[in-house]
Amino acid sequence: QASRALAMATDVVEVLEDAIAMDEIQSAAEAFMTSKLSLFEGIDMDTALESQEQQLEWHAAYREYVSLMEERVLAACAEAPNVTKEEILAQLTSLVETGDEGAEDRKHARFLLSMFEYSSFLSMMKELRRQSLSSGPKADAPAGTAVRGYGS
Repeated sequence: QASRALAMATDVVEVLEDAIAMDEIQSAAEAFMTSKLSLFEGIDMDTALESQEQQLEWHAAYREYVSLMEERVLAACAEAPNVTKEEILAQLTSLVETGDEGAEDRKHARFLLSMFEYSSFLSMMKELRRQSLSSGPKADAPAGTAVRGYGS
């Protein structure tokens, strides 16, 4: 029973990885972050994020980002045969709670899910801000700014 659950969780991790890597998901993330970039004008490029005063607008943008990404990623995952949003969430929860048997898959799932963490969002926004400053005031988000690399 445990090996069947582990195999299902591995499949869910693969489905999640494929969904995050989809061009539509990447484009949506990049468009969202570019649209919110002006909120991050006050971010200090030389100071660690943990040391900076957090703006309420930053957290509001983060909550919008998570909602958008959860909706899009889970919808994309649910397009896979025999996979529902509920099953994805249940399998990810099960994977996190398993013992040593699923250590690699658990580590990979945590990496994929880190895109939903506030600190990761702030890091992405800080990098996007840095890139926009170095390429001019009207620069669009460079390809790969958002969550590229999660599925590559």
